[in-house]
Amino acid sequence: MKATVALSALVALAGCASLSEDAGFSKVEQAVKERADIEAKWARSEDDATRIRGRVKGLLAGPLGPAQAMQIAVLNNPGLQASYAEVGIAEADLVQASRSRLEATQSRVAAEALRVAFDARKAWFEAVAAQETAGYAAQLKDSAEASAELARRMAAVGNFPKLTQAREQAFYADATTQLARARHKAAAARERLTRLMGLWGGDLSYQLPDRLPELPKEVREGGELEAQAIAQRLDVQRARREAESLAHAKAERLYLQAVNRATEAAVQARSEVREAYSSYRTAFDIARHYRDEIVPLRKRISEEVLLRYNGMLMSVFELLADSREQVAAVNGYIEAARDFWLAEADLQMALTGGGH
Repeated sequence: MKATVALSALVALAGCASLSEDAGFSKVEQAVKERADIEAKWARSEDDATRIRGRVKGLLAGPLGPAQAMQIAVLNNPGLQASYAEVGIAEADLVQASRSRLEATQSRVAAEALRVAFDARKAWFEAVAAQETAGYAAQLKDSAEASAELARRMAAVGNFPKLTQAREQAFYADATTQLARARHKAAAARERLTRLMGLWGGDLSYQLPDRLPELPKEVREGGELEAQAIAQRLDVQRARREAESLAHAKAERLYLQAVNRATEAAVQARSEVREAYSSYRTAFDIARHYRDEIVPLRKRISEEVLLRYNGMLMSVFELLADSREQVAAVNGYIEAARDFWLAEADLQMALTGGGH
């Protein structure tokens, strides 16, 4: 008799809180689409998994850009797919708990999807920059090798000081070490991107572009960013909903606690956006300075050095030394551009609350 009563109560509750056709996942899809302009898909069946796999294959068919890396990560990251399932589990629990539990899970899973997406975006910039740096490290090593070999030959016939030869040899040895490190960093950065996108097997041969994207012509202005963050950050929205639900429940102490937490979330959001914008703007100014001032200046110097070398006013070692300095300037720009794009991704995370 007790079992029959319990079953009847469970059926009645299920009727009041019926499960939705998409298991509540549309809220996650909407949050991710609005904040990152990418699609989150939960593989709830073999057919879903097949469709997602086809989408991933299509995105991997050409050179991989940052937007494609974000999309693949949100579709294909296995840990994220496990998090998506929590939404369905939370909705099923509605027969035993309140709707606020489902909303909290939806918000948390959406934030996790955004975090993975922006982590993939950052990993893409890291991988491309590391690959580009490794290429310049190879050029530097070749230049150092040529200089060391020339110094060795000249020293062998008594036309070169042994100290200078030793210095050229030491520079070559150092350049060889730096190349090995740069290649490892490139491999490690690519593997981090691979993990975030959930790739393995035949998909590991995806292509990255040779260079980072050009800097944008203009940067965002910081005036409206705080208001934007308050309007769309998931952690702020969660805190507000909790306060509103407690206000209707007339639980004064809990309500005041929730209001203070909502205020704390807003203060935190504003501060994080200001900090992220400062990093974003500073990184842009530095990268632009490298692009517009330092690299062109190094190029002009190299052209003058080459003219003097052709006129036999400079030695081949001075020419090679100048080429190394030019490579160093280009590497400085690569690092500065990478830092800008990483700061840009951090700013986007601060605006959406994807890092929380």
